Amino acid sequence: MTNIQVLSLVLDGSKQINNLSAKQAAVLAQDGFIGVQNGKFGVTPKGQRAAARHEKTHRQAFVNGQVVQALAELPVGKPFRHRGLWLRMGQVDFTRSEVLNGLKAAREEGAVQSLKLSNNNFQIVWFTGDEMIVAEAEEVAAAAK
Repeated sequence: MTNIQVLSLVLDGSKQINNLSAKQAAVLAQDGFIGVQNGKFGVTPKGQRAAARHEKTHRQAFVNGQVVQALAELPVGKPFRHRGLWLRMGQVDFTRSEVLNGLKAAREEGAVQSLKLSNNNFQIVWFTGDEMIVAEAEEVAAAAK
């Protein structure tokens, strides 16, 4: 079990700081994740930030998988905007940024491609496959105006 996983267990209440092994406590203290604050032994702000980063990383990995599944349902070559995919996946379940980062990760893996139609960041369209249907890309771009 990694230090961050142990720290997460302490933060969610599954494990008490008093029940940490000497090695776990020493390593977490050396990293600055736990320490004495206001006369009590507890998780430091640095430890809370580290746990939040760890949680965010795991959440993004989950979202990346969901994005790949959603992309598999789209027709090959048909352009779409990332907001459309976000709405399709469930606006309540995922944030816009998480879906956009998932699309960027899928682009790095080669599952999707993007095309910037102008210097405007709102003119970026995404498509699966090797070639995009150009006429539909122009319609998507016109709808954004």
